[in-house]
Amino acid sequence: ANLLQISELINDKSVKPVIYDTFNTSSAINLKWIFFLILAMITIEWFLRKYFGSY
Repeated sequence: ANLLQISELINDKSVKPVIYDTFNTSSAINLKWIFFLILAMITIEWFLRKYFGSY
């Protein structure tokens, strides 16, 4: 009986495979300490260039 059902399922064109895929991503802007570290480094670099007069 099961073999008959399996062959019917194989031949049934209305049955479509379902694939589930899950993955987690973390946006770089969510890592706030990295954002503020880069911002601080850019600010310090700008200030030093302005203070020492070299562009």
